[in-house]
Amino acid sequence: GCVKNLTFENAVIQGRGASVVVGDNYGTVENCSVVSGSVSGSDIAGGIVQKNFGILSGCYNGAAVSCSNYGDTGGIAARNGGTIMGCINSGTKLGNPHNCGGIVGEQSGSTNAVCIACGNLGEVSNSGITDCTGGIVGYIIEGKAIALWTKATMESDDSGDGIGDSYYSEKIT
Repeated sequence: GCVKNLTFENAVIQGRGASVVVGDNYGTVENCSVVSGSVSGSDIAGGIVQKNFGILSGCYNGAAVSCSNYGDTGGIAARNGGTIMGCINSGTKLGNPHNCGGIVGEQSGSTNAVCIACGNLGEVSNSGITDCTGGIVGYIIEGKAIALWTKATMESDDSGDGIGDSYYSEKIT
């Protein structure tokens, strides 16, 4: 399926898993915006989607996103196993004790997973595993991260490429 051209203002989402637009995406989410609000999950939280296995394109998140337990937190998607392209986050991530990224908390599940041409303007902070915090991706296991930019005020990535911790991946900046 396809979800496109939606705008949310003052969204307040809370739950075990939390996101504004879609829980698990296996289709296409295109040109959706979360202008303001908050997303708070106890296990996983993403501004637009919780888990992406399809395509996220041209989406924007301005909401604060947080996760209280040992879960993944991302401004656009908590987890990515698909394609995320042309998305921007300006929301703040707070209080996450695990994988935390401005665009994606954790990228895994497929060697074809890609985060391309995305940007983060939000502050990224992590109260737990600091090496799994990045302005773009907190933890990347599989796939690629290409042509990204971040202006995060806090990230643990010493190389400055926006990726927190990385295993078996290819980072191209």
